[in-house]
Formats: sequence, structure tokens, C-alpha cells
Amino acid sequence: MDALAERLRLPAAVRPYFYLFEILEYNFERRLQGNECPHALYIANYSTASSSCLALRRWLFSPQRELRLARQEPLAAQYFFWQAVEDVNRGVCVAGNRLYQLKALQDVARAHEYLALARTLPGYGDVVFPAARSDCRDLPLLVVAVGWSGMKLSAWSAEAGAAAGEPVPVPWRAVREWRADDAAAAVRLRLAHAALPPRLTLHSPHVSTHAHDAAAAVRLRLAHAALPPRLTLHSPHYQYLCTCMDRIAEEAAWLDTGE
Repeated sequence: MDALAERLRLPAAVRPYFYLFEILEYNFERRLQGNECPHALYIANYSTASSSCLALRRWLFSPQRELRLARQEPLAAQYFFWQAVEDVNRGVCVAGNRLYQLKALQDVARAHEYLALARTLPGYGDVVFPAARSDCRDLPLLVVAVGWSGMKLSAWSAEAGAAAGEPVPVPWRAVREWRADDAAAAVRLRLAHAALPPRLTLHSPHVSTHAHDAAAAVRLRLAHAALPPRLTLHSPHYQYLCTCMDRIAEEAAWLDTGE
């Protein structure tokens, strides 16, 4: 990473907020672990159809730190801009009826205007993981997104090949603990129900017999503990999911200490 930063002439103040990622799917890149060799990954993926299996991506969740960096470092603003454009085009960042306005601002000379609008959109700065198997009876497959404000859980529809319904927000204050379970290839979460919204609705094709509404949804009432206090997510990307949560906690500590 240091050699790449030198080649790209990334200022020293910017380097901690970018990292190398492996491109695994059209809408998903995985941050390399510290013990992984980028060249070995490139050679292993040499025969793939993609022109490259590696990409430089932002490694930052704090909107305040991003805003400060973009103002102080023009090169950082450019990288933030081009990644935001890509995320909007791929639907990671949901533009909705703002898409036309974003297209009008899609010029690097107007990067600050584009970013100011993009930051107001759902999904901006989030990392969305492929569907993970859970131990929740009504929701065997969940799409997990992590961002600065918390996690978002969406039921996965195999028929549609996408998340179904509106995501359910789980604020970080409701996530008491997380840890990687290497033996199970999973992330184990401990949730505090008192900090969750009073009623959650997850639309799912896996509707149990007690759900009767026309939207084919499972209504999760906390009084009945439908979302268990301990949730396990099995995923080949469990280590990266934990790394994201560790990073967000670290960035929150920067704000607490004034770093």
C-alpha cells in the first residue's frame, strides 16, 4: 500500500483513509487484510474477465472526517468524487429522483457540489455485504449493510436475486458486542432490544404462518423477541464485516478524543 501511495502521490495526511480492495462482485469489494499480498491476489485472478481484481477505495466512514479531508486535500476530494459516482451508477447509493441533478453535477470540477448532494442520499458511505445465512428462524438469509449510523438488515429474496422490502435500521447503540468466530466462519452479535425501534418490519419470502398481511412481511415485535438478542451471521466475508465494525468504533473514538 505504501508503494502505491507513493506512486499516486497521495499526501501523508490522506493515506490512512484509503486502502486496497479486492473486486469480488459487481457491487462488492473486500478490503485486503494486513497479511495478504496484493501481487499474489493479482496473479491468482489473472485469468478472470475483469481488467483488474484490485482497486483503491476509501477506508473511512466518518462524514465529518471525510468533509474535512475533501476541503483540505484536493486529491482526496477527487477520489471521494469518483467513488461516489461509481456507487450511484451501481445503485449502492440510492439516488432516486436526485439522479438527474447528480448527472448535471458529474464533473470533477464540481466535485464538492456532487459530494454535498451524494452525502444526503441513502446508502452513501455504506458497505453492503452479499446475503449471509443467519440463525433467525423467520429470516434465514439477510443482507447486511454497515455505515456510520449503524447496521441495516434486509431480507434476501432468492427469486428476485436482491434484497426485499425496506431495510431495518439497527443503530450502533443497539449492538452491544460483535466478534468473529473463525471456526463457524461467522460474526456473532449481541443486541440490546431496548435500543432498537419499537416495531420492525422485514419483508421476506420466508414468511412464517403467523404473518397475515398482504405485503407478505414478518413483523418483528420486540416484545416477542423475534429478533434474537444474539444473532449469528455466517458469511465468507465475516472477517471484513468485523473489520468494518472495528473501524467505525475506532473512528467514533477519534471524535471522542478530538483526534
